[in-house]
Amino acid sequence: LDSMRYVLDSRQPQLRFIPEPGIYEKGVVVYFATDKPCRFEFFKDPSQTKGKAVPESVSVSGVFEGYVAAIDSAGNRTTSELLKYVVDTSVIQVAVHPEGGLFRARPEISFDAADKIKLFYTFDPLVPKDRFTEYRGTVRLPHGISVLRFYGRNPNGRTSSIERARFILDTIPPKIHLQVDDGAAGDRITLSIKERGVIRYTLDGSVPHSGSEQYQKPFVVPHKGMARVKAFAWDNAGNQSELLEWERKYDFDAPLVVMTPAGGVYTKPFTVSISSDEKTNIYYTLDGSKPDASAILYTHSGIAISREGSTIIRYFGVDEAGNQSDELTSTFILDSRPPQVKVRIEGSLLLKNFQVRLTANEPATIYYETTGRNPTLSSPVYSAPIPLQSGQTLSYMARDSAGNFSNIYIMDELKKPMVSPTPEAGMYNRRVNVKFVTNVSGVVYWRMPPDTVFKPFHDSIPFKDEGVRTLEYFLESQDGLKSPLRRAEYYIDWTPPRVFISIKKGLADSVSVFFECSENATIYYTIDGTNPLYSPKAFSAANKFNLSKDRISLLRSAEVKLAYYAEDAAGNQSALTVLDVFKPRVIPNVPAGIDRLYDRILSVTLNTYDQSNVYYCRHGRMPTADSSVFSTPITLIASDTIVAFALDASGFKGEPDTFFYLIDLPPSAHFTMTPDTIHAGTKVVFDASTSVDKESPLSSLKFRWDFDGDGKFDTGPLASPLVSYVYARPGAYVPQLEVTDENKRTGLLKRTIQVFDRCPNGMVSVIDSAGKEFCIDRYEWPNIEGRAPRTNVSWVEAKVACIDAGKRLCSREEWETVCRGGTRSVYPYGNSYDPKVCRTEEKSLGKSGSVKQCSSKGVSDMVGNVWEWVEDKQGDYPYMMGGSYHDGKDAHCGLSIPGTIAARNDDTGFRCCK
Repeated sequence: LDSMRYVLDSRQPQLRFIPEPGIYEKGVVVYFATDKPCRFEFFKDPSQTKGKAVPESVSVSGVFEGYVAAIDSAGNRTTSELLKYVVDTSVIQVAVHPEGGLFRARPEISFDAADKIKLFYTFDPLVPKDRFTEYRGTVRLPHGISVLRFYGRNPNGRTSSIERARFILDTIPPKIHLQVDDGAAGDRITLSIKERGVIRYTLDGSVPHSGSEQYQKPFVVPHKGMARVKAFAWDNAGNQSELLEWERKYDFDAPLVVMTPAGGVYTKPFTVSISSDEKTNIYYTLDGSKPDASAILYTHSGIAISREGSTIIRYFGVDEAGNQSDELTSTFILDSRPPQVKVRIEGSLLLKNFQVRLTANEPATIYYETTGRNPTLSSPVYSAPIPLQSGQTLSYMARDSAGNFSNIYIMDELKKPMVSPTPEAGMYNRRVNVKFVTNVSGVVYWRMPPDTVFKPFHDSIPFKDEGVRTLEYFLESQDGLKSPLRRAEYYIDWTPPRVFISIKKGLADSVSVFFECSENATIYYTIDGTNPLYSPKAFSAANKFNLSKDRISLLRSAEVKLAYYAEDAAGNQSALTVLDVFKPRVIPNVPAGIDRLYDRILSVTLNTYDQSNVYYCRHGRMPTADSSVFSTPITLIASDTIVAFALDASGFKGEPDTFFYLIDLPPSAHFTMTPDTIHAGTKVVFDASTSVDKESPLSSLKFRWDFDGDGKFDTGPLASPLVSYVYARPGAYVPQLEVTDENKRTGLLKRTIQVFDRCPNGMVSVIDSAGKEFCIDRYEWPNIEGRAPRTNVSWVEAKVACIDAGKRLCSREEWETVCRGGTRSVYPYGNSYDPKVCRTEEKSLGKSGSVKQCSSKGVSDMVGNVWEWVEDKQGDYPYMMGGSYHDGKDAHCGLSIPGTIAARNDDTGFRCCK
């Protein structure tokens, strides 16, 4: 008999964990408890159906995280929620900065902890831990007393204990309270503040600071002078109070200030002292200005007086109570320098009698002797010029008011050779014959600069022409002694000044008369028509020494008639002129006269002093009422004579005035050269006959030439416009022509020319921009027209070929000079590329000279299908000139790329220079 036992169990097991999931500070053993026997599986993911078998207890020392399923024998299954056991043995430390304390300025509070630690804080003492604020930046501290609570939490959720820091924020400064208790001999001062702190004070009026006296107990200020109390208070937070100031004046009497010495004259430096009957600040100045509190403060070292001359000290005193004395002044004169005496000899060598004047540079008494002895205090005192004769000596000394004595001086000039011209130097309006008078026998030597050689004087020196004459002279006696070199200026002027006037309408019913003289002169005039030379009513204008122009204003009157003449410094007088300035009269803006010569085109305006019409004619013709009325300026390009009169609004006609204008414009220089192409050693004919001067015929012109352009003329003034010259060397020259007319007007013309060398056959002479000349092959090597240039040569082969031919390989600068044709163009024919001018895009070599238009300065094939070589090197490669036929637009006068020599050697030609 068999038996089967079936058990139906559909109830899931109950599952719990001991202890509960959480964070622990040390390792734990987790028990899985069920209400019936079960086996256990562990899952990381709840979606898994098969987990890892685990026992009914698990030891956790780190992190245990996942899902646990309990399965009974019937297969019923219970799966837990997510389980997380964390064993965290780390220590969480949190620090706050600053740590706490008393502050008078709001501090910036921050926390310091390890990475990944979250920080939480609060100032509320009642907030639970889970309501703290998370720290995310600087914490703002509230006013008053605050207790900061804070803690940290690591990523596992474990928190530190709550820490505390105490902060006191005090920004209110303390206030000082002052109490004054009056006493018989002094006042008792009490200072206080309502919080803990320090009070510091001063009694001398200075501002207290951290090093000043600290207030400990009440103090007494005596009833003397001025009491000054100043104090600051600082609380424990460092807040500073406002400045406490208290003053009380006990002294109302000004100080007595005395200076020693009080003033006077001294001959050596000294020191001045100032004293007072009480403690006093004394202020003073040394320049005589009024002193104030910003002046110099006197010290007990005194005031040193060391400056020569007068020193004015102004001073006053201020005592401690602020009482100010009267301002006082003392004058000191320091005179330590002896007086100096100047001597002036007056008189005539002709009469041999002289007057000697002695002058001191300061008030002084001068003692002198003419007997040859030294002067003493008992010698004669100088009071008037001393008469002396030739050969006498004078000894003298001086004593000033301070008692300083000068040295004893001896004047013996009257014993030395002396020479004087007669008449004396000055201004003369006549011819002068100068002679010399001497005091001893000898020879007078003279010269007139710029002469450098002195000539012995024989008879007289005539000054026959007007102008300034400078005469230098000296006397050499028979004993060989020489007098000092003297200079005399003679101004010879016998030409009277010329006076030009212009009249313009002035304010109201007046006219302004403008005088202009040909030189500095005094204009004497009357307004009643009388002769100013004798009239007591004469006036003057301008000045014969420093002024040639002036202006006067005249009111309209029937009696007004202007009479005037001018006199220069030499006494020359102009003719007397009398005119009615209120008559209608024409005044030109450009002064006229036969003695004036203009070198420019003139624009003449005819003015009147009122609104009159001006009728005029040119070329000296007399105008009438039918003549032209002036309205626009008259342009004069040549000499002309304008005659004009004015007709005013009342119909009154003025007298005709004649204005002579002489115009001589500078000549216009021009010249040509023959031949057109100039070679060194060949005669060049310069022809200036095409020069033009409107006022002078060609036969009256003079010609000067500077052939080489060095700024120095190579010829004098020549009457002939033709001249020849031979240039010895080739190069660039700038010849210059100067043409001078009869009135010394000059015209200049410069031209740039090139003088070429005579090059060997097949070569062309070229001159570069610096004036350097060289010869270059007309064609590429072998320099034969109609033959293809030689290519496929190296740089060394090209250089040797030129040397063997008695030439050299051209330089880069020489090639570019020829290629550019004397300009800075990109191509020989201009700046725009033209493939038709040169063979820049041909695929084969062309014959030399086959393209006539591809030339520059007579040199053919400037840009073709070849390279041009020069001597210059860059690295291991020579430069190549010209352009590649592969790209015609690269064919220009510059350098090609040096590295292309290896690829283009077979297409490279060259030419030689000399």
